[in-house]
Amino acid sequence: MLTFAEKEAVIGSFAELTRREVSMGRVNYHYEGSVHEKKIVVYHLHPNGNGFVYAGLLEDVEQDAKGFVNIREYGPEELRALIRRVIRSLGPESPNEPDEPGDLEADGMDRSLRPEAAAQTLDAHNGPAESEEEDREEGFTELREVWRDAAGHTLELHIDPEDGSWYVFAGDQVDSAFETEEEALLYLQEEGFARS
Repeated sequence: MLTFAEKEAVIGSFAELTRREVSMGRVNYHYEGSVHEKKIVVYHLHPNGNGFVYAGLLEDVEQDAKGFVNIREYGPEELRALIRRVIRSLGPESPNEPDEPGDLEADGMDRSLRPEAAAQTLDAHNGPAESEEEDREEGFTELREVWRDAAGHTLELHIDPEDGSWYVFAGDQVDSAFETEEEALLYLQEEGFARS
């Protein structure tokens, strides 16, 4: 797994992307040249290395219900190829144009179609949510606990009753997703939060 700094180096190599800091040390990267409504390419890149890339216009890339791919375990070449394809899909060029050199493996297979790349993506319930209010309306999650840090920041711990996944919300945005409650609690403690 690449570190936060290593992922930022790869992402920052794309001059088309603009870095924007968001809450709790996370970073988004926007593509202002997008001809689509969607401008965020990298969503909530977290100092722990987790983050998401919007691939909603790429039909051959497994993604969650909102079009995001979890990039936590991506290597530098896989990340670079995915972002290159996403930028192309959001721009005036067709997303189905031939890939540039480096997007394909030596055997000609697209990296995004490899089984290991598919395993790194999220299922329909594990991606970033657009808003907590929307999720609550859909019955997506149930609030379990509120956590605070020394600076007064608040995070909410939620569970998806359908599949048992755990989510940490920062305001109306999903900060992180976990398979177990233990993983979520460990994350909150490592980030300096305590139950309020």
